[in-house]
Amino acid sequence: MKNKILVLVTLLLLISCKKEFKVNDAFREDVLSKVHIQKDTLIVFNRLLDSLDKKNVSFCEYFNYSHYALSDSCTLILDKKYDVSRGDYSDEYFEEHHKMLSHAIDTYEKNLGIDENSARIGQYIEVTNDLIKNDCTNKREKP
Repeated sequence: MKNKILVLVTLLLLISCKKEFKVNDAFREDVLSKVHIQKDTLIVFNRLLDSLDKKNVSFCEYFNYSHYALSDSCTLILDKKYDVSRGDYSDEYFEEHHKMLSHAIDTYEKNLGIDENSARIGQYIEVTNDLIKNDCTNKREKP
């Protein structure tokens, strides 16, 4: 009788402890596991992924939105303001674009609960690792 109860309790524990899948699990397993990253850098990068998991946002969604979609939005706003229809871009245009984009990215990262150090490590890893860069580029929505 004790064995049956023990088996039943064990079965119930196994069922209740099923693994909860997170949005970046596949990225960690399929992409990140194939990239050589220093241990301390990987710890910080995993902190970024953990923050994104909490908001149910994949790394590539985060990176593509923060570095392409936000930039495109800033460009649309400033193109109207500076009337660049002939391709005449001033230094002021680029300065304002940089400030506007930096502010938009900072706000987005704060909303996702991402600290500045993790964000910079994430940017560095995406830009310097072709496997990650290609994975995110392939997932980028084309207009």
